[in-house]
Amino acid sequence: MDWTKVSSTIGSTAPLLAGLVGGPIGLGVTAASTILSHVLGTANDPASVKAALDDPAALDKVRQAENANSVQLQQLAVTAAQAQLTHQMEMARVDAADRKDARDMSVATRDWVPKVLAMVVTIGFFGIMLLMTVHPTPPLNRDLVNIILGSLGTAWISIIGYYFGTSAGSARKTELMAQQ
Repeated sequence: MDWTKVSSTIGSTAPLLAGLVGGPIGLGVTAASTILSHVLGTANDPASVKAALDDPAALDKVRQAENANSVQLQQLAVTAAQAQLTHQMEMARVDAADRKDARDMSVATRDWVPKVLAMVVTIGFFGIMLLMTVHPTPPLNRDLVNIILGSLGTAWISIIGYYFGTSAGSARKTELMAQQ
């Protein structure tokens, strides 16, 4: 069992505690679970707390604990949200740097492999689609053809995004800057 079931049980009674205990693992979950286990007199694990919440008086205890600690819980909620945003920003920064490095390498090495792969995927994708419209697919091979077509379609969308999305302008700009 995880803390999300506890969170859904106490959500309407103690929304601050529910938000923290059901959130991403970190200081907020630790603090909220400690408060819950202390107030309910149980071990600090989701199964014990959830079992204790079956007692009708337990939700009143949880509500009182939230009211008594509301300022600290709000601060923890803000801290948890800031930590999550910081993590998301860092992951976006790493992802953008990775894409930039790949494009820079492609421009610097004048690699022909991505262009050939793009052509092969495009020809394969539209070739199979044309073949499927001209000739019916045998029932024995239908699943295999659909898997191949789905894979080629996904790859083709990525290729189009690379060459004609914002990355194409970025690659062209990088190429022009390299020529200067």
